[in-house]
Amino acid sequence: MKRVLLILSLLLVLPLVSSTEDCTIVERASCTTNIVMGISSLTNAHGELASQGNYDYVLCCDFGTGDTTCSGTNKIIGLEYVTNAHAEIPGLDNYANDICYEELVCTNKTSCISSEMPILSLSSGTDAHIGAQGDYATKICCTGMCEAGEEYFEGECVEETTAYWANTNSEWITEKEILIDSTTILLLLKNSRLPEGTEVTFEVFEFDPISNDDIRTGASAIVGYVDANENVEVSLILTSEDMEKAYGFLDEETSLDDDFEFIFEASWDGGSESSIILNITLGDTTGCGYVTLCSNYENQGECESDICSVGDFSVENKDSSVSCGTITQNSLDCNIWTSCGCEWKDNSCGPKKTENIQADCEDGSPSIIGSCFYNEATSDNCDDGFLSYSWGGQWTWSQENIEYFNTNGIYYDPDNKVSQCSDGSKAVPCPAQIRLPFFGILNLIIAIILILSIYFLRKRIFVKKKISKKRKDNFIK
Repeated sequence: MKRVLLILSLLLVLPLVSSTEDCTIVERASCTTNIVMGISSLTNAHGELASQGNYDYVLCCDFGTGDTTCSGTNKIIGLEYVTNAHAEIPGLDNYANDICYEELVCTNKTSCISSEMPILSLSSGTDAHIGAQGDYATKICCTGMCEAGEEYFEGECVEETTAYWANTNSEWITEKEILIDSTTILLLLKNSRLPEGTEVTFEVFEFDPISNDDIRTGASAIVGYVDANENVEVSLILTSEDMEKAYGFLDEETSLDDDFEFIFEASWDGGSESSIILNITLGDTTGCGYVTLCSNYENQGECESDICSVGDFSVENKDSSVSCGTITQNSLDCNIWTSCGCEWKDNSCGPKKTENIQADCEDGSPSIIGSCFYNEATSDNCDDGFLSYSWGGQWTWSQENIEYFNTNGIYYDPDNKVSQCSDGSKAVPCPAQIRLPFFGILNLIIAIILILSIYFLRKRIFVKKKISKKRKDNFIK
C-alpha cells in the first residue's frame, strides 16, 4: 500500500480581517511608509534606486518592512543606471540595477488579474519610460504581498479560499478513522468569494500515484450551495461501494491496518479548488459487542473517535425529536441541523449534540447555537438483560452565541434548544459482553437476539456486494 508523506503548513483558523495593500507613485514628502525607488515625475518618467534621493516622486508601498534587498526572485523592474535611468521588464537582464521589494514576484502583462497587484507600467519592454499603473500597455503585475493564509483579492489581503476536510464540528482534519456506511465527514469550501446560492460540485477521489480512483464523480458527485458567509459545506458517508472503488489498481493486498488517501475537488462555473489529502483508516469493530452507549467507552481515544459509531443512537434515544445530521427548518425558516457524537469529559464518556445553523437567520446571528453534553450514570448490573441508566443534561452556549448575547442581551435560540437539554432515564438492552457470565442455552438464545437488536439500533450495514473474504475481513468486523 502506498504511503504519502505530506508536510503541510496551513492556517485555517484566522480572523477575517483585511487590509488594503498598495504600491503607487506619490510625492516623496507624502510617502509615510516604504520608499521602493525614486521616479522623476508621475508619468513618462525616469527612475533611480531608492538610495539616490534625487527625485520628488517615489514608488511608495504601504506594506512590508521596507526591505529592497534583491533575492533573485523579487525583482520589479531593471534600471539602466542608478539614477536618470530608463527601465525594462523584470524578465530581462540588460540592465545591472534591479528594483526589488520584500517577497514580491512580478511579471509583465497587458492586464493584471484580481489576485495580482498592478504596480507600474512601462512604455515598452526595455529602454522604457515609467508610468503609473494605468499609463502604458506593459503592466508590471505582482504577487507575494500577503501573509501566510491570505491572498490578494481586489486590492486587499484577505483570508484565502480553502478547500478542506472536517469533522462534524467543522474542524479541519487530515486523518480519520471511519466505519463504513456510518461515519460522517464534512467537505468544506471556505471564503469562496462567490455569490450566495452559487452551485458548487464536490468530486471525491482516492489518491493513487498512477491514476486516482473515482469515488464520487460525475452523476454521483455531491452538490452544495454557497451560504451567506461565502462558504459551502457538504457531508459524505463512505459506503462499501465507495471503498471497493478505493482499492483500485495495485491495492489488492490492502489490510485493515493500511490507510487510504482521499482528496476532493470543489468546482464551480469559472473556478475550482482542491483539498489536501485526508488519510482514512477503517475502524476495527471486533470489540464493539459491549458498546451500546457512549458511556460504555472506557478511555478517551475510543470515546472521541466513537469507533463503534454509537454517538447518534446515544443522543437520539434520549430525545426523540432529534435526527442527527438531518437538515430541518427552524421557526425562522432557517436551516438547522444537529451534529452528534461522543465526548470525553470529567474522566468519562458521554453523548453530545451540537445545534448548528446552516446559514445566517439574521444579521449577526451565530452559526452554532450551543451544545448539550449528557452525563450518563448507572448502578445496574444487567442481570435482567436490560440496562437501566439515567443522565443529566449540561448545556453550553457557543462562543458566537455568547458574543451575540453581549451585543443583544439575549442568546440566539429561536426554538428554545436549551430546554431540550434535560435530565432523564431509560432502559436499553444490555451490552453483550456484560451478559457473558450468565450464559446458559436459554441465555445464549436471548443474547443473540439482543445482539441483533443492538446491531439494528446502531444501523450497522454489512457490505452487500460480493467481494472476497479477505476484503470482508477488512471492511466488516
